[in-house]
Amino acid sequence: MQISKRKTVLLSLLGTTLIGMTACVTHTIPHLRHETAKRLAMPSFMLERHIEAEPFMLTAWERIHNRGGAATVYVDGDGLTWSGTETDSHDPTPTNPVALHLATRDLSKNVIMLARPCHYTGLADGTMCSVEGWTQSRFSPETVGAMNSALDNIKRRYNISEFNFVGYDGGATMVSLLAAERDDVKTIRTVAGKLNYSETELMKDEDIDHFDAITVATKISDIPQQHFIGEWDDFVQPHVYDSYKAASGNSTCVKASIVKETTHDKGWVSRWPELLKAPLNCEAN
Repeated sequence: MQISKRKTVLLSLLGTTLIGMTACVTHTIPHLRHETAKRLAMPSFMLERHIEAEPFMLTAWERIHNRGGAATVYVDGDGLTWSGTETDSHDPTPTNPVALHLATRDLSKNVIMLARPCHYTGLADGTMCSVEGWTQSRFSPETVGAMNSALDNIKRRYNISEFNFVGYDGGATMVSLLAAERDDVKTIRTVAGKLNYSETELMKDEDIDHFDAITVATKISDIPQQHFIGEWDDFVQPHVYDSYKAASGNSTCVKASIVKETTHDKGWVSRWPELLKAPLNCEAN
């Protein structure tokens, strides 16, 4: 009986070790993160395409069923910018592509997930893909310009009339900066959005160029916006949105809601189809 118990303990320890090793490998090998994204997009008929956007090559997953109509564009978070508390990551590709998960639950006719520069590319797309490029300078004019160039490509290719933006995490700042430079953005939604990095927990002391959503809040305050805040999000708390709202002035277009039982990256996917039904308008509450 004692030998049997020892075997059971050893097998249990071995199983736990293998699970931990698998999670670790997925976390550290960018190729496996890309494969995860592909397998996630495939059942939703979102096709991968690479878009030249100097000085980057950007990755997009697209499902277009209505050429000439509006398109909803999802932009993911900052990804794996740090592999430890003070250690730079060797590749920023997200380990949990939340925005892509959300896009797969969106039944709109035209849905696009546009990856951030240096995500899913194998870092072979130019000199801008450097540690500085996906940390301190991740919202630099060159980075935002490349994303805008990719949107122009999408607009021409499918004759898109206008864009609805959805930004998760740092993608909230990215879609805000993009909207500030465009005249074809109909709505903006954010999920656990880093709308003001200086107020975001764990990011307050990060050395980042301050091209931030809050810097363009007034400029985009006439675009209908809905910002979803996680009830249990210890990373992006309500005061982050409050500071952005204050910077937007007296706009009635900028609104927010707290979503129950959600953390920074969990609980959103199952609720997303219902959250998409929330009206976006500039009517006073």
